Amino acid sequence: MILIRSTLLNIAIKLFFINVLINPIYSNATEKSWQSDPEEFINFFTSKGITEILTSDDTEDIKAKEFRILFQKTFDINSISKFVIGRNWKNTSLSDQETFKRLFEDIIVVTWSRRFKDYDGQSIKVNTSSKDGDNGFLVNSFILDKKNGKFNVDWRLRKRQDGFKIVDIIVEGISMAITYRQDYNSVMRRKGGIKGLNKAIEKQLAKRKN
Repeated sequence: MILIRSTLLNIAIKLFFINVLINPIYSNATEKSWQSDPEEFINFFTSKGITEILTSDDTEDIKAKEFRILFQKTFDINSISKFVIGRNWKNTSLSDQETFKRLFEDIIVVTWSRRFKDYDGQSIKVNTSSKDGDNGFLVNSFILDKKNGKFNVDWRLRKRQDGFKIVDIIVEGISMAITYRQDYNSVMRRKGGIKGLNKAIEKQLAKRKN
């Protein structure tokens, strides 16, 4: 077990994708409002896109492809990748950077989309938002499960030219970006940098797809 070794990350992913994305409170956000309003952006992401994917009669492979399109539209994979690799990023070749971004997106899509089938009737409500730096917002939401358990999910957004993008999701205090960073930097120290990390991700992807 080389990658995604953290139990906390696995718990966070399961909590997030079982409890958050599959039974959201719908938003009537227009295309214009969800691109410019942080709370409407999260409402849009957790309702229209995910629900349409999950309730379709498509195969799991097609759903995963549709989720990838949504992921590319709403997440800033460039910024997340730079943060996850950390100080090693500026000393990494463009080729290795592009390979990592492709593999990182692949492992996220494969790992997260496999959680869709585990839904068990939970719901989500977007609560508040607050400024986070000069060009960002932190949107707070919470999950309610069947036993009235309440779990916090915070979304870190950054304003880009084409609207808001997600750069981190914090589930019950567990930052996915930070956890990936800690996990992957540990792999790079043991495997000889980003080339070793890329090879390790490729191996994990092969196992996940089998």
